[in-house]
Amino acid sequence: MNDWSEFIKQQKGVINQKVEACKKGIADNPGTGDEQVARQRFKVELGALEDAIIRIEQGKYSLCGCGKTISRGRLIAMPTANTCMECNGR
Repeated sequence: MNDWSEFIKQQKGVINQKVEACKKGIADNPGTGDEQVARQRFKVELGALEDAIIRIEQGKYSLCGCGKTISRGRLIAMPTANTCMECNGR
């Protein structure tokens, strides 16, 4: 397994841990007042994490829509990133 493949495997593990934390956050916030806001944030993050897992499984995790590779540093800082820094700035 090459270095990039190992990195992607590690990122999938990180993302899966975040998915579980989001699911717990949703369960722990029944939906009243501030809890409803927190619950919605967890749902949005969960959706982004699930999208990242799909991109990993499709072999597209590190690819931006423009065709450039999303940097390793960006993916470490933000595992759900789906754009390169250049496209993110647009």
